[in-house]
Amino acid sequence: MIAKARKPAPNPTQPVPRSKGATAPGFTLMEVLVAVTILGIGFVALFGVLSGTLGTVTRIEDRETLVRTSQMKLNEICLALRQGREPPARSGRFGGKYRWQAEIESAGADEEEGPRRAYRLARVRLQVTWPGSQAENRYSLETMTWVPVPREQ
Repeated sequence: MIAKARKPAPNPTQPVPRSKGATAPGFTLMEVLVAVTILGIGFVALFGVLSGTLGTVTRIEDRETLVRTSQMKLNEICLALRQGREPPARSGRFGGKYRWQAEIESAGADEEEGPRRAYRLARVRLQVTWPGSQAENRYSLETMTWVPVPREQ
């Protein structure tokens, strides 16, 4: 058997000879720049989506505040009417930018004949307005409630 010549073990302190056309391990400057550009585009898109989402959340919170506060104001007016009192106010402001106005009108036909009724039906409308980007925005609520008729003595 013929003995093969053994290659000596590479010495880690000496550079490894490279063949012609071979490159050093790692990335070129161009590859790094392309990767950073792609990452940058991805982050810009991600931050754009997050910014839009935060704007949507703010609009939803504003809308929820508008609806909740309007409903509370309508309930306050109806409660005063059911107790036979005049509502404390028929217009006002809330939240800095919202204006509200209430209209109260009789909804049932007043009957001249027949027994005197202790209650009448009233329609309560609440309209909230606030400035928009192009025109004034409106939100309306309407309900019916029973109002006691004052007794004549």
